[in-house]
Amino acid sequence: MDWIEAPVSMVVVDDARFPERDTNSVFDHLVRYLAHFDPTPAIRVRLEADNLVLCGHHKYLRAARLLGRERITMDVVGADPESFARLLDRPGVAELDWAQIDREERARPQTDQWHVLYFDGALDEQAAARFRTEVVGPLFTDDRTPKQYTVDLADGVIEFLAPTPRESRPFASRFLAALRAYSSDVVKIVSYQGTKFDAR
Repeated sequence: MDWIEAPVSMVVVDDARFPERDTNSVFDHLVRYLAHFDPTPAIRVRLEADNLVLCGHHKYLRAARLLGRERITMDVVGADPESFARLLDRPGVAELDWAQIDREERARPQTDQWHVLYFDGALDEQAAARFRTEVVGPLFTDDRTPKQYTVDLADGVIEFLAPTPRESRPFASRFLAALRAYSSDVVKIVSYQGTKFDAR
């Protein structure tokens, strides 16, 4: 696997050959989520005749451009050693050791993460309070207490930053169950982290 960080301006978009196939994102919701942190998640590109042609995760490139991000991480496919070496010689291109990055992330079982939820229409104060009590309260306590918490009643958005287990299936299952219960019983959740929420 070849990974680089490079200027957004280097990416060539060819929708005729590599169309966007993601139908699960709500783009403006995704942008609001991604605005909370940098770097933007990685895109996938093909190296063709020294051009970086977008072939996957189009939404992240669109969001990066909209947010004014100058650089983005890329998963480079279709590159032979010689062409990849030429790519690394280009100004602004930096090779990434993804295995090392992955090891460092796995060494931190809990990290501060943003949680951004959109609801079906405006929220009233009672519905917002129930989300804090029934969803956030039982799961994000003690060393997971939210560090920032914002409620936008008019837009129907709740955003919070909290220490969150990275790869804990029990926590993820409990969180998902709490979200589904709230979506079913109180106010429908439209999206989570910019992705359409599956309430099943």
